[in-house]
Amino acid sequence: MKKMIKTFVAVGLMLVINTSMVFASVPFNDTAMTSYNDAIESLASQGIVGGVGNGLFQPERQITNAEAIQMITKAFNINLSYMTFIKAPELTDFFDNADADAWYRDAFINAGANGLPVDRTIVPNERMTRENFYSLLEAAMEMRNELPMIKLIPTTIEDFENMDVLKSGAIHRAIAYGILKLDAEGMFYPNDNLTRGEAAQAVYDAINVEQKLKAASRVMKGELEVTEADDGVTLTFTMTNDSDETALLTYHNGQRYDIYIYDSYGTLIYQWSHDKAFTMALASVEIDPGKTVEYQAIWPMTDNEGKRVLRGQYNVVFESAYDIVGSKVTTTDSMFILVP
Repeated sequence: MKKMIKTFVAVGLMLVINTSMVFASVPFNDTAMTSYNDAIESLASQGIVGGVGNGLFQPERQITNAEAIQMITKAFNINLSYMTFIKAPELTDFFDNADADAWYRDAFINAGANGLPVDRTIVPNERMTRENFYSLLEAAMEMRNELPMIKLIPTTIEDFENMDVLKSGAIHRAIAYGILKLDAEGMFYPNDNLTRGEAAQAVYDAINVEQKLKAASRVMKGELEVTEADDGVTLTFTMTNDSDETALLTYHNGQRYDIYIYDSYGTLIYQWSHDKAFTMALASVEIDPGKTVEYQAIWPMTDNEGKRVLRGQYNVVFESAYDIVGSKVTTTDSMFILVP
């Protein structure tokens, strides 16, 4: 059997200051009475955002496309340091309406060269929409970080019909990460603009989420073992607390794990939980440093309809989804097996 272990490690946040803009000193004169003050001051101290002169940040002014892309690329280290070029990239390689002499030039090249999903026809000085901002922010979070898997349960967005379906996945993930919140009526307002203060708060929240997920990913490690059984194969999943502190895993119902079996075409043919019901009570499991918890189940080598699978190679994925240190995390491992 060939074993393939998926390791989820969050890359530490690196901050690079490289801009021709002149940053105002902090604190700013116009942020103290806003709910965004802490976020703005934190980002400014790291060189991620700057003022507009005269000690002002203008938190209530709508953010432009150029300002948003600058903010996001700087916050998540989207730059060219990971790349080698035969010919240095130029702004016109990626964008039609951007000015090669403008202050945002480097940020736009960084975004384009790294594949950040920015429309080629974007107009830098126009206002950025909420949908575009949060989809870019979510993409940047995941671009430089192999974040732990999260159990994605799509949220009902009441104005979903106003959204770009190609960006809906990123928006749902932003909601799941907690960096985007709908209003009391479940509205997103995708085509509305957002302010500089709102954008700064979202970036600040995203950095904090990234750091929590990074910490969570270091705690539990999973390992799958597959052995033959009379009625199929026995799947044993061992989770080890790889940290120096006791881990508290919180499950939102009676389900502790799930198993997914994929055929050689990547089609899901079996899910362990598909015919099972679980209690809805919260439950927690404490695991001391270096200690393990073990889950075991039998796959009878059938599909979800109970039919015996054909001989061939199958990918067995065993996972456990839970909350830890305030983050939703999935510990997983997988293995390819041959069914005779």
